[in-house]
Amino acid sequence: MAQVNASQLREGMEVHSGEGQSLGTIERIDRDSITVRGQQYEFTSIERVEGNRVHLTRQVGASVDSDRTRAGSGGAGAAAGGHAQGELRVPEVAERLGVEKRQVETGEVSVHKTVREEQQTVPVELEREEVSVERREVGERRLAPGEAAAAFEEDTVRVPVRGEEAVVTKEAVVTGEVVVDKERTTERHELGDTVRRTHVEVDDGQPRGRSGA
Repeated sequence: MAQVNASQLREGMEVHSGEGQSLGTIERIDRDSITVRGQQYEFTSIERVEGNRVHLTRQVGASVDSDRTRAGSGGAGAAAGGHAQGELRVPEVAERLGVEKRQVETGEVSVHKTVREEQQTVPVELEREEVSVERREVGERRLAPGEAAAAFEEDTVRVPVRGEEAVVTKEAVVTGEVVVDKERTTERHELGDTVRRTHVEVDDGQPRGRSGA
């Protein structure tokens, strides 16, 4: 008999014991076993697969039937022994929010330097020569013949006048500075998102009585 593999099985298939009794449907398929009503059966205990039905070997089926008979007649004793037949655990799952941080560029600061012109006035004292003309009377004296001839010749006497002139010079000096610095600050933010949570409800399939019936 060839061993059954997981590719031949799927959840929801009916499982029957070797005596033909229905044990339930496949709830979970693992690597080498299936789970039916909380009970695990290895692939080696499967005799054959026909359509939507899985048939176990007679040895496994007889053991299961015997266990169920004992559980029905002495359920209290089985519970006292600490072995719960048909136990099914359904996990409840919930999502939790987590926050991670990463470095991003939030902006930038640009520092521009421009040139402006302004008018300035600087006081300065300048010296200059002034010409003054003064007439003085002197005692008469005779001129020599050569002096007399030259004295009556027209002539222009030029007297240079000197003074200080202001010359504007410019030089660049440092009058101040702008310091650009960065520091870290901490801000508190609130982040929110939608999370999911599973809720398990049990429906035992029993009919409910109608009120007023």
